[in-house]
Amino acid sequence: EGGFALVDENGREKPVLITGDTRIRKGREFISEEVLRVGSYVIVVGFPNEKKQIEARVIRIFADDQ
Repeated sequence: EGGFALVDENGREKPVLITGDTRIRKGREFISEEVLRVGSYVIVVGFPNEKKQIEARVIRIFADDQ
């Protein structure tokens, strides 16, 4: 398990939890979480857990802000 923090459209930071069930995609490919980096534009689909983290089911990487 791992995770990261993202900044939403309102500038608020949200903790995201990556589990063994999380699927990460870039384009049509499934990729590993090591590809995620600061500045990546992502959309996370998941649900809040008891620790107020977003438990990610799917993470889509669209572009890098570099």
